[in-house]
Amino acid sequence: MNEIYTTVSVGLLLSWLAAALLRIALPGKQASLGGLVLGLAIMLAARSTLPVLVLVSLFEPVAFGLSFLILRSLAKPFLEIKVVPAWEQVLFLGLIFGYLYLSAGVTLFDPYRLGFDPLWAGCVAGSLCLYAGMRGYIGFSLLPFAAQIIWMTGLGSSNYFDHLISALMVPILIASVFGRLLATIALRE
Repeated sequence: MNEIYTTVSVGLLLSWLAAALLRIALPGKQASLGGLVLGLAIMLAARSTLPVLVLVSLFEPVAFGLSFLILRSLAKPFLEIKVVPAWEQVLFLGLIFGYLYLSAGVTLFDPYRLGFDPLWAGCVAGSLCLYAGMRGYIGFSLLPFAAQIIWMTGLGSSNYFDHLISALMVPILIASVFGRLLATIALRE
């Protein structure tokens, strides 16, 4: 099952990259569909080739949170999705930076270890679900719950935070905030 989970997750990452490239020449819906088909097809057809195996080894364990953000991005042209304000993206970016910094072992406190404990994982999942639900982010309120189910079933990593957070989320959030900034500047001119 881990191989299927990883294959689909890395296929979604390739889909997101393909959709971003296709958006240069195609409208949003066609680019999203084309990217999804292209990324998953590449992953399925070439999953045993050296370039794909290297890609998998770089991104494993693949965070469900990253797959969720990719699916949300691909679905955006088809669905009316509530936009997360830039200040919240910057807040979560800071939390992810802080988590990654502390997990690197630079201090005595290592939050990564807490991800092995079901009680702490449940507290984090519950807190995130509550916050997202209060803010009206339906999809984001399901994300920690879904990540915990995947973690409890033994798919992927044995650490809950590996399912929720990925270092790849940092450049994605930075690009999103920067894109918003550029769009705001363009609207004011």
